Amino acid sequence: MPQLTATQSQLLNKLNLSPSDPDLKSKIQNILNKQGQKPHLLPNLEFKFVCANSLVGIKHLDNALGQEKIEEKQNELANFRLQTFQPAQNKAELTQKWQTLTKELLETQINSGFYAKETSTDLTTWNPFQNKPAEFFDPEWMFGESGFDLVIGNPPYVSLSKMSDESKKGFDIYKTYSKSTDLYCLFYERGWQILQPNGILSFITSNSWMRTKYGQSLRSFFANHTNPLSLVDFADVQVFESAVVASNILTFQKSIFNQKMLATNIDNSFVKKDGIADFVSQKGVILTTLDDNGWTIGNRETMELKKKMEENGKFLKDWSIEINYGIKTGFNEAFVIDEEKKNELITNDPKSAEIIKPILRGRDIKRYGYEFANLYVINSHNGVKEKNISPINISNYPAIKEHLDSFEPALSKRSDKGVTPYNLRNCAYLDEFEKEKIAWIELADIGRFTFVPAGVYTLAGTFIMTGKNLKFILACLNSKISSWYFNQISTNTGVGTNMWKKYKIEQLPIPLLNTPEKQQIAGQVELLVEE
Repeated sequence: MPQLTATQSQLLNKLNLSPSDPDLKSKIQNILNKQGQKPHLLPNLEFKFVCANSLVGIKHLDNALGQEKIEEKQNELANFRLQTFQPAQNKAELTQKWQTLTKELLETQINSGFYAKETSTDLTTWNPFQNKPAEFFDPEWMFGESGFDLVIGNPPYVSLSKMSDESKKGFDIYKTYSKSTDLYCLFYERGWQILQPNGILSFITSNSWMRTKYGQSLRSFFANHTNPLSLVDFADVQVFESAVVASNILTFQKSIFNQKMLATNIDNSFVKKDGIADFVSQKGVILTTLDDNGWTIGNRETMELKKKMEENGKFLKDWSIEINYGIKTGFNEAFVIDEEKKNELITNDPKSAEIIKPILRGRDIKRYGYEFANLYVINSHNGVKEKNISPINISNYPAIKEHLDSFEPALSKRSDKGVTPYNLRNCAYLDEFEKEKIAWIELADIGRFTFVPAGVYTLAGTFIMTGKNLKFILACLNSKISSWYFNQISTNTGVGTNMWKKYKIEQLPIPLLNTPEKQQIAGQVELLVEE
């Protein structure tokens, strides 16, 4: 018989069983059968739960008097809850007692100036034994305590960018707050605040926080202030029929990260009838580090390959490159012209050619190449003050001015114009378009990176990369292994396309090769670009 732990030995002693008994297994089964015939009553949890629609506490006044009386009533309520944490049959009597105690506590607090008078009505009308959530939250009054052992929830998913300034008042006190974040991020932090030390929180939310830029502050909060115990991600499977977004379940403890988070991606091999618990035990991986740039969950082989690429490469952001967004005109109908209009403007005023530049749209960009649609942008830029570049004076280009005048008043109404309606919005990296560059589409099913000559511009919806080793980097970006890696760290639109954003592209590891190897690869890219 295998050696027993101390706990197992103690349990056998309590049951008057000997580990050497040859009938031990059958005797244990008999005990289990008897327990099944007469189940134990559950502890009385009725006074340990609260349902509320808010995690914002009621304001307490600083000038409260009679603090001793308040604490006395709080202790009385807390003792009552401890005494009633046993199987109970006289629940009606206990409920009445609980209501009496909470009312006495409330009256003491109000009379002592602990609450503002206008809040008293809301407090006195709350009944936790009805199926109606409270519209306020105050654990000190509801429980006589300031924190909880367990917080479970499904907080709302609302982008703060869509909320009014009035609705967001006071949100900036949270570490996880940013103007572009989601409301559920703040709920995580608020849930952490109301936990007792070592308490447990488990939320089901959108999984966007794992990889998005707005989720960075939340990822940092988890890593620095909590001990994440488990993460179950449903990115690839719609487990919840009513869900409209990809979701996950994170469970953490209010303590320090012990570098043992069990993480599982519920993928297409999951079968509902088998249960999530079994799938997690079979496919879960232990994460020992939590990266602020994004959390990735895969099987063991995936995690090992990802780590190997990172160890043998250097993240793109650490190469000598610069990434910028395509030109935003604010009104393409006026500023993007075809070949015929370009020729007309130059014929009427040859000087027009100075500020007419060839331009690519996202749809024109292919893998290693592009299809020029004979479109051009009127680059009536707004100057770059830091580089002593003055805004374009449209009076110096009369033919172009006449063309743009035909688009009034729409031209003046646009919100992102420059110093005049004729100028484009500010673009501090304007001169980067005059360099050789890599360009790609922001939204695409696969990576489509191409080499673009100096002087060719790209429209919004694209990114450009300038710097050194461009043709070698282009080969790496278009490789299957980089596409695979990007799929592990990227966010998607939910309709089959990835979001090839700057901060994610910068996280791609580019292999560290010697100069001859890089030159050989760059040479092959030149052949593809020239075709």
